[in-house]
Amino acid sequence: MSKNNDKLFDLESIGIERQETAGDLISDKDLDEMQKAATYKLTFGIYQTSYWIWLIISLAMLFTAEFKDKYNLSLSVFGIIIELIDLAMYIFYAAKTSSKGLMSEKFAKAAGKKSYIIVYLAIGIMYMSWFYSMSIFFRLYIGLVYISFCIVGLYAIRNNKVVEKMNSEE
Repeated sequence: MSKNNDKLFDLESIGIERQETAGDLISDKDLDEMQKAATYKLTFGIYQTSYWIWLIISLAMLFTAEFKDKYNLSLSVFGIIIELIDLAMYIFYAAKTSSKGLMSEKFAKAAGKKSYIIVYLAIGIMYMSWFYSMSIFFRLYIGLVYISFCIVGLYAIRNNKVVEKMNSEE
């Protein structure tokens, strides 16, 4: 029964070819290895740029709410939400790359030290206390950035262990 229902929505089974859609632009289904490598390089560049753009936009929203449009709760909340999404993607990227040992070696060695994590945690707390006169949202913004640095530092430690394990197996 299920197989017959699948055929009802399978346009190829009734002679209609599947058409390319707008979503197929980001598909690598029909690309060869060289095209995939070039596409992944472009995609990484776009991701890298978008990380900084969204971080700056969220900071601009919080600055506007803090200094120009005093006590604009909705602008502050949306600024924090944008930052959370941006940092979540940053942490997700760190998690995925560290699980396969693919982080930049220079970054992973620097960020993969326990002292890195402790220093960034201390700096975050220090900045949050320096800005005590600013809104809770601005202090939350700073805290989230530095906590994400600490989390990425933990993933860098994991990356270094994965690389070490891969090197010992060879």
